[in-house]
Amino acid sequence: MSGQDRAMYTPKEFAEHIGVSDQTVYRWIERGLVQVIARGLTKKRYLIPASEVARVQHEGNYEGKATPALTSA
Repeated sequence: MSGQDRAMYTPKEFAEHIGVSDQTVYRWIERGLVQVIARGLTKKRYLIPASEVARVQHEGNYEGKATPALTSA
């Protein structure tokens, strides 16, 4: 299923779709590198917009590689 077919991904689904571990996605979320919608007061549940799949695939892997999104932060 392509990113255009879905509105939101869980971090695990997002990780599987772009080919990284879910822990990598959580690190990106903590660093503010991936746009998320957080739900839940005591236990956060993150949802990632499908548009982030295309953006991350276009920019490349954040681990060990400078991207425009990182250098402007």
